[in-house]
Amino acid sequence: MRSFRGATRKSALERRRDASDKLARGESIVSSRMTVSTWIEQWLAGPVATSVVLGARKATTAESYRCLFEAYVRPTVGELRLDKLTAADVDGMTSMLARAGYRPNTIRLARATLRAAINAAVAEGVVARNVVERSVAPKVSKQKRPTLDLTQAQDLLGSLDGEPYGPLIELALWTGMRRGELLALRWKDVDLDVGQARVSATLSRLTGKGLVESGPKTEESANTVPLVGRAVAALLRQRQAQLEASNRREGWRATEHVFHGPKGGPLDPARATKEWNAIRDARELPHITFHDLRHTTGTLLRGAGVPLEVIGRILRHASIRTTADVYVDIRDALTRDGLEALENALACTPEVVVSP
Repeated sequence: MRSFRGATRKSALERRRDASDKLARGESIVSSRMTVSTWIEQWLAGPVATSVVLGARKATTAESYRCLFEAYVRPTVGELRLDKLTAADVDGMTSMLARAGYRPNTIRLARATLRAAINAAVAEGVVARNVVERSVAPKVSKQKRPTLDLTQAQDLLGSLDGEPYGPLIELALWTGMRRGELLALRWKDVDLDVGQARVSATLSRLTGKGLVESGPKTEESANTVPLVGRAVAALLRQRQAQLEASNRREGWRATEHVFHGPKGGPLDPARATKEWNAIRDARELPHITFHDLRHTTGTLLRGAGVPLEVIGRILRHASIRTTADVYVDIRDALTRDGLEALENALACTPEVVVSP
């Protein structure tokens, strides 16, 4: 809760009592000069930044809040007074973004950022209620992420020999690891004899801070990942390529990371995405993102008949629902197989003969 000051203890207590009465009546106690933008700036610099330091919130989440605020919230409702903000204003923001052509999920994230900021204002006693909760949430249809099919994945894997970033793409497909996890991977995390890798961090680039390593996405993400034979082979090629590059390139920056940049050091996430896009487009593959390689792994595992529970362990999901609903696309062919199995079972039902 906020503190109250006065010339005397009595006046301070009276101000606090007045504020409590206003809150009880559903009124705001915020300064009339404070705008939505001013509050969100304070929220980002205060509670959000503190939660990052304490490990309660990831730095990438704070960065996302900042980007969404600057791009969508500030231009639409930022100059409105915080105490005068209404659900209609929030609906106006979402409608404006929709008319501008932004995707429903982008609008959802912008609204969620505003909601989180106003929730903090409510918790601090700055406003009485969160008006965002009374606004209309944009409808976001759940869409399966695009993936490579079996033939496309086979062709891709068969064409990566000689590609400088081929081992990175191979390991992404063979393990289902996230981009940030792959780029944070160090040689000490890899046991090529046993055939496993330990996921202990994720690498990202933050505005004003450069490349930053933080903990994995979830507790389940921090785990060991088995390495099949072809994944081990890809890592062996990567280690040899890194050794050769360090010997012949002037100004090489030594690194413990498995995947290095053009002049050594860790590989920037944006560069990894750029290289994947080039590999993808050169082979005229579907327009899928680097992260969609992870979805491809899950989908191909499902197509191979691997149980969802096992796929969830491989992808290190928090729950099997995530595995089934978000990452794994159960193809029409598998659905047909299930119905045909039912058809076969019913065909074997003994015929019932009714006597005349």
